[in-house]
Amino acid sequence: MLLAAALVTVLWAPPAQSAGAEAPAAIVIPTKPPTIAEQAFDLVILRPLGLAQTAVGAAFFVVFYPVSLVTGGSDHVVDTCWKSPVHQTFQRPLGAL
Repeated sequence: MLLAAALVTVLWAPPAQSAGAEAPAAIVIPTKPPTIAEQAFDLVILRPLGLAQTAVGAAFFVVFYPVSLVTGGSDHVVDTCWKSPVHQTFQRPLGAL
């Protein structure tokens, strides 16, 4: 029950930014090519975890999106539950940790 309350609080809260602060860049381009070990770690460990995170995020999205439409935080829910996990799993270059 406490975990559900914490998740609702986190998903409803708007992202914290100070006045006049620029938004962080969404895509980080590595300055050097990834090593074979980094690519293997990404492929074997991080991508399956990202797939699980995408599935869990989709489940939370189905639950919290209707509520966020009423409260006006739908963009935050879409970014947190769907766009971020999908980007980390499917769009990020292999080995770009």
